Amino acid sequence: MRLPVQRQPVYAPRMFALTGRIGRVRYLMYLSLLLALFMGATSLMPATGWPARLALPVVSIPLLVAALIVTRRRMNDMGRSGWWGLLYLVPLANLTFCLWPLLEAGHAGANEHGLPPAPNTWPLALGAALLPFCLLVLVPAYVKLDDNQGEPSPVPGAAR
Repeated sequence: MRLPVQRQPVYAPRMFALTGRIGRVRYLMYLSLLLALFMGATSLMPATGWPARLALPVVSIPLLVAALIVTRRRMNDMGRSGWWGLLYLVPLANLTFCLWPLLEAGHAGANEHGLPPAPNTWPLALGAALLPFCLLVLVPAYVKLDDNQGEPSPVPGAAR
């Protein structure tokens, strides 16, 4: 005789929500998207003609606030206060803190911050699986672009 399995209620997290809980995969993907936005915006700065001392705060402050909101939601999934996210602003502490939300599992059931998030969708899981390969390709290209200050690298043997 099979007993009916009661499914625990979950909620579908929205990316731009200010509250709620998100799991490790969503946290990784949301922060990766914010990092990609930051890298894209900073690589376009030389083309805009804005001085970096003016353009960098315009880009980085909103993205930092968004990262803190995403981190708060992840901390809430782990049953912790969102204030722990402020450790990202503390030098040296942020180096170890960045791994904690990725390694610790969230609470399986509802906690004081709400229902658990729904299981990850296949696009999220695929994105998380492909992320290391993307980083292996994109980060060195970004560093090379930054070293050239937006200029394409010269072709060996081309006339100057």
